[in-house]
Amino acid sequence: MSDAKQSISKPTQRKSKHKKLLSLTPVQRRAWISCELKLRGLSNQKLAVQEGVSPQAISASAMGNGSSHLRAVLADTLQVPIYELFPEHFDSDGNPLAVPRQPNRNQKRKT
Repeated sequence: MSDAKQSISKPTQRKSKHKKLLSLTPVQRRAWISCELKLRGLSNQKLAVQEGVSPQAISASAMGNGSSHLRAVLADTLQVPIYELFPEHFDSDGNPLAVPRQPNRNQKRKT
């Protein structure tokens, strides 16, 4: 066996199969989410209709802003752990940095 073959070690396994997501900027992540939705036959518009929100709300959540509920919907739809898709909202153990409030959509306003 040659020295080159002996010096090649087995690749280490990653803890996350979505490691590339950690290095994306919010704009890049939104574009990645949009592409992944299209691969699944969805769009911001279709997902917004399913969730009863505007496409802009989906887009804002894809950037890491907006509703924590919609961030969870995006993560579930893409089958990516939410703490990997939106690492800025979680500590190193995967715990949320802030307690999310309950969504108030579909509730009528008091007049």
